[in-house]
Amino acid sequence: MMKTKCNKTPNADIIGTHKVGQITNTLNQLINVFGKPTKLDNDKVSTQWVLTFKEDHRKVIATIYDWKEYEGFGPNTMITWSIGGHTEMAAQLVHEFMEGK
Repeated sequence: MMKTKCNKTPNADIIGTHKVGQITNTLNQLINVFGKPTKLDNDKVSTQWVLTFKEDHRKVIATIYDWKEYEGFGPNTMITWSIGGHTEMAAQLVHEFMEGK
């Protein structure tokens, strides 16, 4: 079995993705694993990662985003991030990468 790879793919087609999970971490913890996020000027999301996980012939798109965090947050503030995708596999893969699996 091939190890799952993860790449930031900010231009990936995320149409049809929806919330499939959540994760509680700091911004810095997510940056350490997934790199710098994309900053958005949006009324509901200001920080987002668009990721593509690949393993063998499988490809899974996942998004991590700060849904309606209107109060703002610092780089070391624990917040609950939303995870988007087409299936729950997106959330599972995000959690596995955060746990170092």
